[in-house]
Amino acid sequence: MQLLKFNNINDFLNNAEKTLLQDEAANNLILGTCYRLQKQEISTDSSAFLSIILDNEDNFLLIGVITPPRNLMIHVNSDRELDSALDLLSKDLIQFDPNLPGILARPEVARQFAEIWANMTGKPFQVQFEQRVFELRKVNHPEISEGALKLATPEDLELATEWNYEFVREALFKSDLENAQKSALRKINNEELYWWMVDDPVSMVAKARPTKNMIAVNSVYTPPKYRKRGYASASVAALSQKLLDSGYKSCVLFTDLANPTSNKIYQNIGYKPVCDYTSYEFRNLV
Repeated sequence: MQLLKFNNINDFLNNAEKTLLQDEAANNLILGTCYRLQKQEISTDSSAFLSIILDNEDNFLLIGVITPPRNLMIHVNSDRELDSALDLLSKDLIQFDPNLPGILARPEVARQFAEIWANMTGKPFQVQFEQRVFELRKVNHPEISEGALKLATPEDLELATEWNYEFVREALFKSDLENAQKSALRKINNEELYWWMVDDPVSMVAKARPTKNMIAVNSVYTPPKYRKRGYASASVAALSQKLLDSGYKSCVLFTDLANPTSNKIYQNIGYKPVCDYTSYEFRNLV
């Protein structure tokens, strides 16, 4: 068993991309992050951690990616020798960043890594969030009589910042206004952010992380005063259709498993479950 480390994102993708694309929907987050890193669209606190673990016959066992200060993301290509592969990864990671903030992976892999890391560092862990990945290939359009999708413009930055801040606060129970503004500005400049308009914006949605055959839909947010009117469903359906019409074979979407309402409306639109992910955060000892 050997761990390969890469200092160059192009070299990493030359080795890992084919394996990750075999399960493109499940790996949208890792692939999308790597493609953004390749285009220099992601700023990091330090160099990215890009690693592959191979068995003795050079078969892929595990892929690990970190763009600091974000969580470690793990793709497991085979359950064979998983304990040994996660142990090897942990021993290398402790040299890279002993203050690793968290882990995102399939539930059983995330838990196993969290336990290994806690034993190695003495740092406790707790669930940060649990998500489900959905994929859509055909849109079931909801019945709604009012509104239309509209691309956000630079003049919308103030509102986009406010809603982006509230979206992150609701999703993660914490948010930062400066980061919310940077994210909103990037999405507007890249023509990724859309409104559902009924005279004024009533819901927000964005596209993100294009990969070879698909693209993600995210940042779905409706202010409380506009909820329960079907605006989120309408905006997601309209953007998903727009993306399919532009040539993507499918759309992917991550949902919070703690929010059964959003899971239901996306399935009504045509999104089908692919897999689950769990994120654990590690707490520094005082």
